[in-house]
Amino acid sequence: MGTTCRCIAVAVFLVGALLLGSMVGAQQRGVLVRPDPIPDFLARKKTAHETSIRALGSRGIVGYLPEVRRMVAAARLPPTGGDHAQRPQIELTFREDIAVGLTTMGFTATKIRRSQARGRDPIQAMARVTRGGASSEELLLLSDTVVIARTHLGKRSAMLGDGLYSSTDFKVIAVWKGSPKVGESIVIRQWSGRRPDGTTTSISGDLHAAPGTTYLLPLSRNLYEQRVAEHSRKARPVRSGYLLYGDAHEILVRNGRQVARVRGKPEDLDALRAQAHAD
Repeated sequence: MGTTCRCIAVAVFLVGALLLGSMVGAQQRGVLVRPDPIPDFLARKKTAHETSIRALGSRGIVGYLPEVRRMVAAARLPPTGGDHAQRPQIELTFREDIAVGLTTMGFTATKIRRSQARGRDPIQAMARVTRGGASSEELLLLSDTVVIARTHLGKRSAMLGDGLYSSTDFKVIAVWKGSPKVGESIVIRQWSGRRPDGTTTSISGDLHAAPGTTYLLPLSRNLYEQRVAEHSRKARPVRSGYLLYGDAHEILVRNGRQVARVRGKPEDLDALRAQAHAD
């Protein structure tokens, strides 16, 4: 028994030495040996999905997810690319991102079909959101609330029990989609601002709107409630709170008509309004 153990130990040592030697040799040849990042990526995605699904359950809408998953599974989507051995798992993770994202944003299978019948596909839009590069029109489609509003109070630090740290207040001028009423005050909540420990967080891309400026705002109450639910069971959403979904588009007057400045270019409001409606 002792001889056998010694033989096994010698064999393990030799294998380890060979592996170490190959790594050292690769480093000496200038080849950087890095661990495969894909398993860690998939594990983090799995944890994120589990957190999101628990939040969907606390919001009472997780029952819509299975049918949305089936629709996403049947959809023709661009391949994820690459020839990695774990590409099938990456593809499944990508589709779960889309299904969870659509359910989070308040889309049911019925609402998706209705939108597709009008020539606008939330599944494809969410796929581009997930990968990056979604158009302003796609973000308007996925938003549950779209309003024209004027900044009432500029950005300020405000901890309101929802886990976010700052607010910008707006007065609604016109409603394209959603439940706000004209003349109502709404609040865009953001993570940047003063934290409970006194430190200040600054996030690139957060809205810094000057008082009196008019914007076309793609918003999501659904995403706001989801992020609050994911943050803590004790957190509660602000009644008039929303998250900005995409960019705030400043309203300008060009040749006597109002246009929205979308990514630096003036866009016709009527054309954008038509894109905002999912059903």
